[in-house]
Amino acid sequence: MTKPILGIIGGGQLGGMLSTAARKIDIKTIVFSDDIDSPAQNFSDEFIFGNYNNDQKINEFNYFIK
Repeated sequence: MTKPILGIIGGGQLGGMLSTAARKIDIKTIVFSDDIDSPAQNFSDEFIFGNYNNDQKINEFNYFIK
């Protein structure tokens, strides 16, 4: 069985806390944020930086969470 994956849009403090909580119950997290210095990138398994209206980045995010 594969590890569950949680996609998080927004990489602020709440995204970081959600990533930390998810890790404790063995859930992989992917954070998509428009802030290159997003705090959540330090706690997530994968981090995608880009504008929220960038189709290429949205597709990249979707690829990871499928």
